[in-house]
Amino acid sequence: TKMRSNGRIQLHSEDPHQLVFEALLNRGTPGVIAVDDFVLKDGRCDNETYGTCDFESDTCGWQLHNWERVTSQRISLPATDRSTRSPSGYFALAKAPGGRMVSPLKWYHAAKHRCLRFWFFISGTSSERLNVTSVVDEDQEKSLWYGAASEASIQQWFSASVNLPAQEKTPMVVFDAATSGNPGSAVAVDDISLGNTPCPPPGSCSFDEDTCNWYNAGDLTNAQWYRHRGATVSNLTGVQLDHTLGSKEGYYLLLDAEDTSARSLGSMQSEALTLGPAVCFRLYYVMRQNSGASLSVGFLDEHHYLDGRATTVKATTPSQWTLLQVERTELPPMFTIIITGRTEQGSSDIAIDDIDVRSGRCTTAETDPEASMPPTTEADSPATSHVTEPMPSKQPAPPEVVTWQSKTTAAPATTEPLPPVVCKRGEFKCRTENTCIPGSLLCDGVYDCLDGLDEKCESGAQCKENEFFCVTRTPSACQPRSMLCDGQEDCVGGSDEALCGACPAYFC
Repeated sequence: TKMRSNGRIQLHSEDPHQLVFEALLNRGTPGVIAVDDFVLKDGRCDNETYGTCDFESDTCGWQLHNWERVTSQRISLPATDRSTRSPSGYFALAKAPGGRMVSPLKWYHAAKHRCLRFWFFISGTSSERLNVTSVVDEDQEKSLWYGAASEASIQQWFSASVNLPAQEKTPMVVFDAATSGNPGSAVAVDDISLGNTPCPPPGSCSFDEDTCNWYNAGDLTNAQWYRHRGATVSNLTGVQLDHTLGSKEGYYLLLDAEDTSARSLGSMQSEALTLGPAVCFRLYYVMRQNSGASLSVGFLDEHHYLDGRATTVKATTPSQWTLLQVERTELPPMFTIIITGRTEQGSSDIAIDDIDVRSGRCTTAETDPEASMPPTTEADSPATSHVTEPMPSKQPAPPEVVTWQSKTTAAPATTEPLPPVVCKRGEFKCRTENTCIPGSLLCDGVYDCLDGLDEKCESGAQCKENEFFCVTRTPSACQPRSMLCDGQEDCVGGSDEALCGACPAYFC
């Protein structure tokens, strides 16, 4: 990515030594790696300065009680860490039957509200649980967030946010885990960070401090979104100021037209949300007028399949901050939002800012006089999509607790419902018969689900004989069949790699 970031490594050596920085560039994917501003000092790295821990060099002062710092090379799950997305990357893993990971002493100042963000992996049965608590005194422990394996429909890293309220005494933050240690079970944490402001509402973001749990989806062959401020390198959109502050110092999210990735499109995906069934989504965007750039917004269900049609806008409006509003009324209980931009090199950058996601239908209000309005795109949008209301520049007041489920959670009830069928990554769930089929079988002209749900796709018929249908339509609805089972996830969601090396039992 083009994002600049601070790195740190805790070194331990009693012998004279040299430091070596080694970088690797993929010949097939042009790119640049640069380093600057080295600082070497005695003592431990300052956690307050960095406020993050990716576990790559050490535990950053976190106390691990029956947790361990490991890589995926030693265990089966998770397959990679979150930071580097590789088997050699480090993360914190809970050991059976469970343990506590406690924050460093005086990790932060509690005089003001802060936002704790982290990524977690949880897999297994009802035994696998993760609880985030705040401890002021030994007899005062408060639960801030709770997650269970039964709520994680697929095996992947999820992001979460927790508000740390202002108080007189600085509490310790504890990751309290329980796990059976059985095959297929895991409770892990990675990429802990601490923001200087309260968490925004789930899914919403001004990008002035970070990306608020929005992340680049797909692999590095796609163009990458990154936080930026001021004018762009190419200045192809004319963006000088962000939308939130109207300032050169304010940040926004940018998809650079000069990105040299193999594909000229990039997707940003939200954390898992439970704001439905009715949701109002808003953002502001800038694209160079009459360029070949486009921007689409889609909603994915818990198995990463597109729910309904994506809403797409093209560069027909003036090159200024423009409101895009999408309303959906029948979303599933858990969903994510995916924003996909498509550029043409040397044609137009794409900038977005002030994402606002709210439960309920959109309300009509006066439009922002400084923002133009794109034309409605009924051909590309669901019937409920429209563009009417500007989003306020300031974020609304945050809820007391923000979780990956977008609601406060408590300890589970003693009686648990039967777990639903969990499809593997790249599979599609036939709702009525409660079975899963490979995603590559969708829209192929053959009814694999008894109710024919796998063939209810309008754009699938547009694919040629030498193409297959990518159900998430990201990066595109139709892709070459040569990409099937090539060992690389070309269709976001992994459906192109779900039917490889084996024939399903119901086929043979």
